[in-house]
Amino acid sequence: MSNLTFDFITDDQFRLSLQSDHQEMAKAAEVGAWKAVHVLAGSIIEALLIEYLVVSKLKPKGKDPLTVTLGEAINACEDAKVISERTSSLCEVIKDYRNLIHPGRLIRLQDQYGEGSAQIVAALVGIITSEVAQKRKENYGLTAEQIVRKISIDARARSLLPHLLTETNEHERRRLVESVISETFTIESQDWLKNETTLNTLKTCYRLALSSLPKSYQVKAAEKFAELVRKESSEKITTYADAFFSCAEIKHLNASDCALVKNHIFSRMEELKVSGDYPADPLETLKGIGPHLDDQDILKFTNICVRFVNSGIEASQNGFSALLISEYDELSSPELKTKVEKHIEAWLNFAKERNYSQDRVQRLKHLTIGCSEIPF
Repeated sequence: MSNLTFDFITDDQFRLSLQSDHQEMAKAAEVGAWKAVHVLAGSIIEALLIEYLVVSKLKPKGKDPLTVTLGEAINACEDAKVISERTSSLCEVIKDYRNLIHPGRLIRLQDQYGEGSAQIVAALVGIITSEVAQKRKENYGLTAEQIVRKISIDARARSLLPHLLTETNEHERRRLVESVISETFTIESQDWLKNETTLNTLKTCYRLALSSLPKSYQVKAAEKFAELVRKESSEKITTYADAFFSCAEIKHLNASDCALVKNHIFSRMEELKVSGDYPADPLETLKGIGPHLDDQDILKFTNICVRFVNSGIEASQNGFSALLISEYDELSSPELKTKVEKHIEAWLNFAKERNYSQDRVQRLKHLTIGCSEIPF
């Protein structure tokens, strides 16, 4: 009973209210408070059906859904194929739930509502929740909460994300980007048994959802990060950047914000130790920076990459080597490419003069080959 979710409800306050009522109903059942189970079950069912009528703009017999009785809501939802005929028939047990709290009705006597009927109405809450959720999916698509719940319970969800996001309308994809993914990510990352697969899939989901939104919204997301850099603590900036920002998004920023973001990222990379844990997250953040490098920062970027290629652990050596080569191809001018080539050559000569180990020299030679214009 306590595992029921209402993640198909998009209004945060309403969803939390339903979850709270359902948890209270489960606790009432545990202590044998059968009357309370009936009242809470009836309240949840009525709220679910009327909310569906409201969001679907259905008016039973021309009435405002907020003014109809539970019986009218049940009939209207059956007519709209939201609930099945069988489920509608089962609802007879709950139609008069309000009488249980009416001071003038004999029906409010507790002994008329025992454990047996309480189990029926509790099961009915689950049935109606499932049927309404299915209808909402057919008409509305998946909600942001349903997407992140799938990610949290299915280790293979990452491969399904492109398909799942096509079943999600733009409003819900915006909610994913604005709040739902970041809130879920924060909760999961703070768990001492955090699931890295879930965290990585949430990052992927964020990038896919963002790329599916109109350009104006992508601009807004990039500007949000620039504002974060301008106002927030380094810890908060780093956490957000590692999870959700890619330098490919710099293209959406004005010149001032572009310089601000690049300076922050370069400063952070220069502080990282070349040995120890492989900095996979900041490496992902750097991808896409090539077209946005200029005379002021091309050598900074080259130095950062060469430093890890020259001295890092194997994973970072390979990662930053691939990064430098791929971003070199995206540089905006031949002059910038020439600067990179000459700077790597200077590193290589320095390594030879200082008698660096053969493997370090070979890694630098590999960079000189990767970062060169092939004449065909």
